[in-house]
Amino acid sequence: MHTGNLNKDEVKLVKKAEIQRGRRLSVSKKQKTEYLADVTHYPERTYGIEELKKIEASLSKKLAVLTAMMEKLSKNSNAGYSALYKKIKDEGTSKTAIISKMQEHRLLNRYANIVAYDDSRVKVTANAGNNNTDYVNANYIDAYGRKNGYIASQGPTPATTASFWQMVWEQKTELIVMVTNLLENGKLKCHRYWPHSKGSNVRYGDYGISFKDEENYPTYVARHFVIENLTNKKEKKRDVSHFQYIVWPDHGVPDTSVEMLKFRAMVKPHYGGKKAGPVVVHCSAGVGRTGTFIGLDRYLDACADLNNELAILDIVKNMRQSRNWMVQAEAQFVYLYEAAAEGLLKLKLKVEREVKFYYMSGQEKKTAILKDVEFELATEGRKFKMLLHMDHRLGFNKSADTRSGLPETTYKADISTASDIQPVLRMQSLAMSTDQWLERHNVPLSPGEHGYAIRAAALDTRIGALSDARTHWMKTYAEAEKTWQSQQDLEGVMYEVGHQLTPIESRVMSLAAAEASWRVRGNGQVDVYTAMRAEQLRTLDLRLTSLEYTVKSSDQRWKDRGAGFRTAADPKLQLSASNTEHLGALEDRLHELQKDTTAWLGRDNWEAHTKQKFLDHVDEVGVKQETIEKERAAVLAKIESDQASEKAENTRINAKIEEKRAQDAFTSREKAKGVERIQASAQTPKEYLPHTEQENRKKAKQAVVDSAMEKKMAALKMKEQEKEAKEAKKNETNMAKGKASKFIRKMSSK
Repeated sequence: MHTGNLNKDEVKLVKKAEIQRGRRLSVSKKQKTEYLADVTHYPERTYGIEELKKIEASLSKKLAVLTAMMEKLSKNSNAGYSALYKKIKDEGTSKTAIISKMQEHRLLNRYANIVAYDDSRVKVTANAGNNNTDYVNANYIDAYGRKNGYIASQGPTPATTASFWQMVWEQKTELIVMVTNLLENGKLKCHRYWPHSKGSNVRYGDYGISFKDEENYPTYVARHFVIENLTNKKEKKRDVSHFQYIVWPDHGVPDTSVEMLKFRAMVKPHYGGKKAGPVVVHCSAGVGRTGTFIGLDRYLDACADLNNELAILDIVKNMRQSRNWMVQAEAQFVYLYEAAAEGLLKLKLKVEREVKFYYMSGQEKKTAILKDVEFELATEGRKFKMLLHMDHRLGFNKSADTRSGLPETTYKADISTASDIQPVLRMQSLAMSTDQWLERHNVPLSPGEHGYAIRAAALDTRIGALSDARTHWMKTYAEAEKTWQSQQDLEGVMYEVGHQLTPIESRVMSLAAAEASWRVRGNGQVDVYTAMRAEQLRTLDLRLTSLEYTVKSSDQRWKDRGAGFRTAADPKLQLSASNTEHLGALEDRLHELQKDTTAWLGRDNWEAHTKQKFLDHVDEVGVKQETIEKERAAVLAKIESDQASEKAENTRINAKIEEKRAQDAFTSREKAKGVERIQASAQTPKEYLPHTEQENRKKAKQAVVDSAMEKKMAALKMKEQEKEAKEAKKNETNMAKGKASKFIRKMSSK
């Protein structure tokens, strides 16, 4: 690092920071544990029932403690959160950032007041491609069980894009997590630092970036790049995954914690193995949203490893020692707790499900999972239908789109029929129904006759609207880029550290950002909120299809129920929303079923089937299904009631335990240190300083042990003294007896 324009004191501080940085990087990378997002995520890892129960108990206890703490912090309009956040607001601000503030690096900072601490900053190799400087505005952040597992970075600028990709290459990064949009509310938050179209290749400094693929989702975009070192082509090209979360406004929080957890679940498998470098996470400034994502990921990793000591507050403090203003807004601090509790609950429910399924056979487990997914799919379907008939204040359309690919119904009717009605009855019923389709009003109708409101415009109109949206976005981006550059050339852009959005503002801006991004990237037919619901339904539908295929293919009876349509050339039945592709047209299937009816006539156990008998059986099955639904509802209600009671009981027990611990700690400290120190420490809420409380407890316990040891030593010393006194007295007696005997012998000899 060139330090020619620094004074002697600054040079000393930089050298001291370099020593600390060297110690940080000298620690070997260690992966303490695999992330257990689901206990069945890693097939090679098996769990015994006792281990599963231990995991369940540990997660339940941790969730109860966290929930109780959050209830306490949220009282009086989040007064507890505010007090806690104020205590860490200046954490780490006294650390030096001399290199960031050097005049030659001023234009390399997106924001003049967001700097990289000297002792944790990331360096790149100085060369002609980066103006011969090793500076990049990024810091190492520790992950759970891994030193320097993340790199928190600012959003790249035109002057730093080459250094950014150089950092990705030199740090062996395989994943970039971007939690910002390029444009937000007309302001430029991050410059585009990748090629503009799939299949293109752009050179940034000494590195070539190829745009391999892109997948658009309602709340995020998944991209895949290939990076190549153009100065040394002997080195192999590398794949880099890039995930951009698009519904998180600056200074605010996402719409829901569920969407953020889903995004994290999609990103997690791309973290790479033990040899992979740090995960690069960035937003605009690389502090607020970046810190919140890293904090959530780190905390849930600790929960999955059953670590009960690492608290959210400790994580935020530690991050702020590595980079300034991590988790920048109080609203983000509160959201971090809420998302962590939601993630911990989901992990606990997954383990509980594994405990429930442990003693089931493979077929029973698949059937149980199938019913769970079916129930979840039906619930989401009802929500989606309600959504279509709601008036949205943000102007979302109410009618369905027949071209969006959404199924109108679920598989529930098919599953119920297949599991409760005998194949004979189904086949005979279908055979008799060939002349009754008109009476049943099931003749295929047009979409309009089915009740659909077709609102998709003509293709040329939709293409034109999509083109207009993209043209408008590019124009806005160009204007925002000019505005940013002019501010940067004058005195530099300042980041509003103290600014934060209210929850309502965050929600509105989150949905608005998603809608704007969807207009540019989407298909121009559906709004983003409908697309989100469609994505949920498609996810559940895929799970259900997979499980249904597993169940059907595991039992030979399903082959018979397929009426022989699965040929030798098609041994695996791949189910889809439509059976026509694999089972043939409806007329062909009915014809085959009609031919099967003649086979039953030749059987000895054949019985004539009447319409009334069939209707009676249908009524019987209907009553049975209603009974099953009522029993299921009763079981669910009982489970919810039991869970509520258990939660209340756990909260009460934990409160008593904490009260007893606090009293014991208070008594021990009073004996060991005195009343004044007790009063001073009592002013700090124990829930807010978990490590301090643990240290106090350890010291109090050690004081009791030391006191007991001193008493034992005193008793032993007294016993030794008594023993020595007895020995001395005994020796004196023996000496006296010896003298007396000697005197008597002497007198006798005379």
